[in-house]
Order: sequence, then structure tokens, then C-alpha cells
Amino acid sequence: MRFLRVFIALVAAWMGLTLLAGCLDDLRYHMACQVPKTIEASRLIGTWRAEYDNYINPDADFVLGTERISGIEEVILQPDGTYTQRFQSPQYSYERSGNRWELINHPSEGQKLVMYDLVYFAQGLKLSQGPLELFPQRADFSRYQRLRFETGIEAEKLMVNYPADGFVYLYPRYCLGKLQLLQMTSSWGDPDALAPVNPMFSRVK
Repeated sequence: MRFLRVFIALVAAWMGLTLLAGCLDDLRYHMACQVPKTIEASRLIGTWRAEYDNYINPDADFVLGTERISGIEEVILQPDGTYTQRFQSPQYSYERSGNRWELINHPSEGQKLVMYDLVYFAQGLKLSQGPLELFPQRADFSRYQRLRFETGIEAEKLMVNYPADGFVYLYPRYCLGKLQLLQMTSSWGDPDALAPVNPMFSRVK
């Protein structure tokens, strides 16, 4: 009988942990990520990875040519202000080193990375060469609208014409307490949907 009680308790604990993990995953994709008050560029040095598993951008219906995409993308930020970008899938591989990156801070936008000559894969391989109009994610845009009203300071540039502008933004944000790099997206998004979209870059080393 004692063994049975222990067994039932272990099963209940396992089920509780499974449900908690599911709830955390649900929160991860249904809550806005937080903007850090300040972050040093040195904290971003390292390898960041985004994984695409038959992924299709939520705005696919509005962007002609959008395709599903699978693969692993890595961005390796170097202390000298350069980075390496890699993308690997069964259909396509890409690697380029020596492009520049910089961390900038704006009173109404918060901090963001300027990734010069970054290839944008989140809309599929066909559109990785553009042309696309890219925007901050909805939570960041809503925050910007509020702070612009409070401070009167407008952004120098929110939307990116890709690839004509020669850069793409990545946004360091805390998602459930974990530092991530959020990608841009191809629309301003639904005002009521503040969860992050597109695969996020997570630090791997």
C-alpha cells in the first residue's frame, strides 16, 4: 500500500510538471516580451540560434511569395563589431562573415541591434532576397506609440525596406525572463496580439 501511494504521488508530480511546462510554453507565446532598461553590447557577444520547423510567417496571406521554411539559422556576434550568419536546411545553406552589427538605444524604442546586410529568412527562401517591408513586432510598436506620445521623440526609422536599406533590426528582449533576440515581421500586427512572432534567436553559447 505504501509503495502504491508513493507511485501515485510520483505520477501526480510528473503530470504537474508536464502541465507547468505546457503552461510556460503557452505563456511564452501569449505574452509580450519585456524591454530591458539597459543592456551592454558585451552581453550580446556569442552565438544565437533560431529554428524553423515547417514554419510559415503569420502574415503569409498578405505577402505574395511567402513559403514555409525549415532549417537552423545562427548569428554569431563578435566583440569587434562583426558577425557571422549561417543558415542550414536540406534545401539550402548559407554562410557569410564580416558584416557589421551595432547596438543602439532610442528614447521611444528602447535598444535594438542594427544588423548590416543580414539575410531575412522568416518569410521563406524565395523572399530571403526581398523585396519586403519589415516592421517591429506589435508589442514594440505599441510601446513606441505610447512613449512617442509621452516624450514627443519620434523614431529615426521604424520600418525597414529590405534589402534596399542594407540592414535589419533585431530586438534584445526578455521573454519569460530569458534574453532573446526578436526578429522583425512583415506587418504592424494585431493590436490585441502582443505575443512574439517569428522564431526567436536564443543564445546557445
